[in-house]
Amino acid sequence: MATTILTTTAQTIIKAALRRINSYQSGEQIAAPDANDCLEALNDLLDSWSTDHAYVYASPENIFNFTANKYQYTIGPGGDFQVDAVTGAGVDRPLRITSAYTSFSGLDFIMDTDWDEQTYNSFLLKNQPAPWPLGLWYNPTFPLGLLNFYPAPSDGAELHLFTDQIFTQFLTLTQVVNLPRGYNRALKWALAKELCAEYGFPLSKEIEVNGNEAIAMVKSLNQVPARVSLIDERLPQGNRTDASWILTGGFR
Repeated sequence: MATTILTTTAQTIIKAALRRINSYQSGEQIAAPDANDCLEALNDLLDSWSTDHAYVYASPENIFNFTANKYQYTIGPGGDFQVDAVTGAGVDRPLRITSAYTSFSGLDFIMDTDWDEQTYNSFLLKNQPAPWPLGLWYNPTFPLGLLNFYPAPSDGAELHLFTDQIFTQFLTLTQVVNLPRGYNRALKWALAKELCAEYGFPLSKEIEVNGNEAIAMVKSLNQVPARVSLIDERLPQGNRTDASWILTGGFR
């Protein structure tokens, strides 16, 4: 069975939202000022959804090349990492890092992306060289984010970075975009709720109930199972010849 690509435009979403609040009727031409105001409200809504992991449906992969012995990289337009090394596509400043690994000598080495500022600051020699980094702390500075790796990769290894998808803004009312299943309905009801406040209309029970239902379905689809901690196989062994397990605290 062929896969159906669901497409829509800002104008389609806006018209549906305005019908839901009884501001415009089907087939009625939307005044240009109202259309522009609604487009702004829709883009603001998408911007807010990008900040909430529960609305994010994917984690795109971008590939970059490390510079030997460099351990800090800016990311985003104009930064050290601004273009995918394979596709050549531009890369936005990430809101969240979800996972990462280093590809080195034909092998892939996972890295810890959950380090916080305190963990990173605890390392005494931050430019300590190694074939690949064990982890990173992402500092979401603006306008460029800052990736801090430890140890510093000593060779030009390849970084595979996964980040939360950022929703694309509508540039025009007629711009065609692809949406995953469930998002078309959720956007229409969510925008209707936004426009009630925008135009001073009462929030009807139907808008509240249907909006909450559509959004709950999207969030449910994006839920990620909790990680399972695995005991390091070297931890229960007797007569250990080294103490390397302390690098992971016995868990990984």
